[in-house]
Amino acid sequence: MYYTRKQIPLSRLLNIAQELRKCLQDSSDYMDLPVFQLIANSAHYLIKFYLRNNPDLYEKLIAILPNHIPFCQEIPSANQVYLTQDLAQLEQYLQLLKKNTIETIFQGGEYHLVFKTSCQFFLPYRIFIPLNNKNKSKKYKLIIGLHGAGYDENLFIQEYVKNDQNVLYQLAENHEFIVASLFVGSQLPFYLNRTENENNVYDFLQHLLSIFPIDRNHIFLIGHSMGCRGAWNLATDYSDFQGIAFVAGAASTSQFSKYHQFMTPMFYAYGGKDTVVKPNIAESFLEGLDEKTKSLVIRNYPEANHQSILPDSASDILEFFTNL
Repeated sequence: MYYTRKQIPLSRLLNIAQELRKCLQDSSDYMDLPVFQLIANSAHYLIKFYLRNNPDLYEKLIAILPNHIPFCQEIPSANQVYLTQDLAQLEQYLQLLKKNTIETIFQGGEYHLVFKTSCQFFLPYRIFIPLNNKNKSKKYKLIIGLHGAGYDENLFIQEYVKNDQNVLYQLAENHEFIVASLFVGSQLPFYLNRTENENNVYDFLQHLLSIFPIDRNHIFLIGHSMGCRGAWNLATDYSDFQGIAFVAGAASTSQFSKYHQFMTPMFYAYGGKDTVVKPNIAESFLEGLDEKTKSLVIRNYPEANHQSILPDSASDILEFFTNL
């Protein structure tokens, strides 16, 4: 269920904005700390996000907070559940900033944050950290999720909800993975602006490594639909990923002739009832991929469509990653 303007507590948001400005003024000694910047920028982004459709209050917000931070040109989605969660998180950020206890923030759970690209834009992402995150020295395996066209960091994660439970998060908890879903843009970014968006994902990986307890030797990608193209681009250009899962997507096979053999293990999932990337398209891509891949696991889910393939394949994909 998506929120309406009447459901957004505007006065609460403005109060948060005013408090955030005071925190920024009173915390100059901490401004250079990466985690402080992450929290402050994320709070700033969420406030702008929820006030964007109310011009009068948005002008008041700009008067309160400096408007020097360029955000993504497109607006991701949010539903009523995320609205409630994000507002509670904003108030948590404020308390941490006030107390200068930012090092205690990421204790486990889901967070809505932003990161700055090398182009100086801020892109939002959702990240899940296992709830049993008690050992401060422990490093977790990482999955980066790349969404499809028309999707964003919220909708990618939302597709994994089945019977009111997030299948991906449950599996990540059990297998000790951090999961991060980045908004890369809805207008075919991996087709139209390959280099820029590929660089954004790689910048995102470096950002995550600088903030969160991640095992650099266990970094994985899941690409859905258009996100498969992004995963393919990254797989062919970088060696940082220990495993890649393509879900209901395909990439250009014209590049196959350039490569002798892909060493990165790959998992390919496609649905028998997918009307977007139909089985014959998936199988055509697989013919070329199978010849060039040292390790390829293929799974056909006969009853899955373009959306349900995500939760249906999640268990097999995380088992595949865990065993690498």
